Amino acid sequence: MKKIIIIIPRGESVRNFVFSSFLEELSNHARITILTTVDHPDLFEKSRNFVAGFDKLAPVENTGLVRIIRTIVENAHEKWTGSKAAQNYWAIRDYRARKSNTRLKRNLLKLIAALVGNRAVLRFLTNLENLLSLQRVEAKRFRDYFLKTKPDLVFNTSHVHGTAGELPSKVSQSLGIPTAGFIFSWDNLTSRSRIFVPYDHYLVWNKAMKNELCQIYDFVHESNVHVVGTPQFDFHHDREQYWSREELCEVMGLNPNLPYVLYTTGMDIHFFEEHKHVTTVIKHLEDKYSANVQLVVRTYVKGTSQEMMRLKDAMYPNVFFPTPAWNKDYLMPEYEDIKQYTNLLRHAALGINAASTVSLELISLGVPVININYNPEGFSLPEIFGYSRHINYDHYAPVAASGAVFVANSNEELRAMIDISITDRNCLEKAQKRFIERFFDGRLDYKFASQSASALVNILKINQ
Repeated sequence: MKKIIIIIPRGESVRNFVFSSFLEELSNHARITILTTVDHPDLFEKSRNFVAGFDKLAPVENTGLVRIIRTIVENAHEKWTGSKAAQNYWAIRDYRARKSNTRLKRNLLKLIAALVGNRAVLRFLTNLENLLSLQRVEAKRFRDYFLKTKPDLVFNTSHVHGTAGELPSKVSQSLGIPTAGFIFSWDNLTSRSRIFVPYDHYLVWNKAMKNELCQIYDFVHESNVHVVGTPQFDFHHDREQYWSREELCEVMGLNPNLPYVLYTTGMDIHFFEEHKHVTTVIKHLEDKYSANVQLVVRTYVKGTSQEMMRLKDAMYPNVFFPTPAWNKDYLMPEYEDIKQYTNLLRHAALGINAASTVSLELISLGVPVININYNPEGFSLPEIFGYSRHINYDHYAPVAASGAVFVANSNEELRAMIDISITDRNCLEKAQKRFIERFFDGRLDYKFASQSASALVNILKINQ
């Protein structure tokens, strides 16, 4: 039987590739070893029946010349692609480097980035970064590891936010072992910088991402990019994960006889002063509906402001701040969070967020969505930190323009859209069905974990 090493370099990968049916289906075709930074009982409990073993993966910090080259390449790549997100990142860095002691460094980096920001030089510098990375002491350890284990394929479950997975992927590729990488999120090609690992194969969410990947990295052949969706959506459409409304409300402490609005917050370092938007929603529900509508605020595990926590501590009636079942050491959703989150989405009267993947999840379930496209009252920061930038990013603009979500441009519009959604939960239904079908290229059976496993099996066959 063929051997696959699955790299899990970050906690969120556990949800997609351990809690889903991915390992079970893949184990019918290959002998699996998990190489991971995560040491959590849920990972071991949910995977032990399908894998041959576990090996520990230690994070590797980029230092010295490698770090310098990566910084140059990341800035040059953003300059070259010119995405809306990249333009915003540049403006923010300029703003933060406005003091004289940092402005010179920033201007020098911008000059270098402008000079090397073209396809040929970026590819050369990326290859140089790879060569230098392979000279590290840690690379030798991975080389010995792969020569000993002799895998037929190495699959990195997250190409971004998990740099621990990069070096083993580079080493295995340098040894002629086929590699595959999962592009973790739909925004990553335009809102994240350069992909440094020269994977042999890529797994992406949809055809639009495939085209985008091949356009940015013209050396990647279309036949090596596999459209598989993303397993995180499988749970929302798996009836085995479903609770009744009464079951959900018992777990979350809600009143099953009252509808609830689900507000999912963003990371506090990107969505500033968001507690003010939440306060607007709280006041509107209180004034308009008295005690007849509940609000559930699901805070973002990776960053919640002190102001938001004070809002939680205020204990407004009919306002709930459930603690997401995430392990903060590994930033990993625990298994119990799968059902909690899926059913919070399913039973919501509507969902509110600034501009996030949660919108897509709600759209797939036919739940009305309101996106916030304006700054809260008294916003104290320059516009480059404002809310409209997120909705205008390349990946999100089509969502906002699709009619599948409401886009609120003021408190007045937000209040009106809340009222419409509470009155008619099907108000966006037709547009949502059209959008999500286009987004996932008509593949709405939500068997994305199975499609991911099948893609790896096909890669193994190609490399026989």
